[in-house]
Amino acid sequence: MASIEYLDKQTPVKKKASKQKKRSQKRIKKQQNQHQKQQQNKNKKGIPTTFFIIAAGLFIGLVAWALYFFPLLASGSLTASTGCLAPFIALVLGFLGIFFSIILLVGVLIFTLFAIIIIHRNKQKKEHTAANHTQQIEADDFIKIQIQDKASKDLPYLAPETLEKYVNIKDSIVELKYERSKLNATKARGPIKDSIQRKIQHIERSITAKEALLDTIEKIHADLEPIPEHKRLAYTNIIMKLAKLKSKQKIYLQETDLRAIGRLRAVEEAIKEQEDELKRLLGMHKD
Repeated sequence: MASIEYLDKQTPVKKKASKQKKRSQKRIKKQQNQHQKQQQNKNKKGIPTTFFIIAAGLFIGLVAWALYFFPLLASGSLTASTGCLAPFIALVLGFLGIFFSIILLVGVLIFTLFAIIIIHRNKQKKEHTAANHTQQIEADDFIKIQIQDKASKDLPYLAPETLEKYVNIKDSIVELKYERSKLNATKARGPIKDSIQRKIQHIERSITAKEALLDTIEKIHADLEPIPEHKRLAYTNIIMKLAKLKSKQKIYLQETDLRAIGRLRAVEEAIKEQEDELKRLLGMHKD
């Protein structure tokens, strides 16, 4: 008996530790993705700055070249020792000087133009991303409002807290189905495909569990009309707890190990407590 109680106490701890580990891994992965995005944004911002610096350097080189070379060429010191070839040499050097100046000027213009184009493209991308994010929020809000309106009409006897829970569950199912459709549309092979299939299966299990919870709330709603408003939340919570406990009871009844027997006993006691609580609530109602 003591060993069963010990095992019953240990299992939730392991589950809790496993959940905490998964949450920690998700948090670390999210932080890594955010850091990677920030690094990419920094790199994108750094490219135009680099181009501007190169363009500025080329422009300074152009000015220095023009201020030094052409006065030197005009003074005749570069062609003083060439004799009769001086005019020809001066012409060639002048052509080369102009050609090199044009190259520097074109470099300045090209790097400046590239920097301006990249800045403009980053700005457009940022505005497009912000617009998409805003549209997504508006679409999500619109869907939730529609769910809220329909639930308010179809389930008028639910307590406000239960109605909010119902709407949130239904909204999360819509999100999960959208996520599943994106994964189904993803083309992959090998280990990546297996990973996607596991994610899809996990999403489908979550959808099934949430739909079962919605079905329970809808069934409870049919019994809420004669119950006073201030007792509907308590009644709903008790019925939902009983449904969850009875579902566990069915699972444990199919198992034969000692741990399952210990859990079954605990579940049966919890069911009895909830049934007594329900009787007290209904008894108060009858009075």
